[in-house]
Amino acid sequence: LIVEDEVGLNSVIKQYFKKEFPDAELYQAFDGFEAGSIMVGKKPDVVILDLNLPGVDGLELCKKINATDEFGNPAVIVITALQDTEIEKQVHDLNVIAFFRKPLVLSELSQAIRSCSAK
Repeated sequence: LIVEDEVGLNSVIKQYFKKEFPDAELYQAFDGFEAGSIMVGKKPDVVILDLNLPGVDGLELCKKINATDEFGNPAVIVITALQDTEIEKQVHDLNVIAFFRKPLVLSELSQAIRSCSAK
């Protein structure tokens, strides 16, 4: 599940992952509410999560993912343009497996997915 409110970036990530992971089912969400709904229904293995989202922000969504099995316990990879150094510590305390600042290097993002699916 790709959770990114910037439509262009969300689409670029999806297109890249279609090539990198041709057998994967890819879902897109553009805000925190939509992400929560998709996670409850689809229970994705991995969530690429932007922190600065409309509605429920990514940090709040991370907390909810950790607090319940309702979402299927996905591996969470955070992406953000936020420069606050404290935010990285906060998300790592929430069992995030990888943290990337924008601009993204998509090959690094796909490597993080490969490493979590190898476990």
